[in-house]
Amino acid sequence: FSTQRAGKMVLGNTPRYLAPVKQDTVALMRASKLQPYNKYRERFGLKPAKEFSDITTDADMAARLSELYGKKIDDVEWYIGMCAESHDRGMIMGDLMFYMVAHDAFTHALTNPLLSNQIFKSTTFGRVGWKYVQEIKTLKQVIDLVVIGPSAVCEFAFQGEHVDRA
Repeated sequence: FSTQRAGKMVLGNTPRYLAPVKQDTVALMRASKLQPYNKYRERFGLKPAKEFSDITTDADMAARLSELYGKKIDDVEWYIGMCAESHDRGMIMGDLMFYMVAHDAFTHALTNPLLSNQIFKSTTFGRVGWKYVQEIKTLKQVIDLVVIGPSAVCEFAFQGEHVDRA
């Protein structure tokens, strides 16, 4: 899904019949006075874009953004910047949205029932899972483990263990 254009969250990838929805979304965000794209990048520990080419590697898209925002990179709206942001093959979204989703997911983990004393124990997670629970201390470690190296994790996890793959 993520390797096909239809699965990408990018500008210019909206069917014509959904264009009014996108227009309403931008209007709502403007009315709500959301912070601009670069402010969100800074909030999530990412370097702010200094040029439109820092947002997208698509030269035509960068030129359109420059034309739209009058060369004021800090005026790029969150939604527009997020959708214009280039991302690696196999990824559905760019860095900013990835970090925002990860932040949301992991900050809500503290309210998860898995953390109750009756459930948060080695027998719940298994030997390999409990090892990770004990060793992982940062969101970057989770991202490196789950997103960047899942095949390596699977190979490690199943070494020496019987796994019923049926």
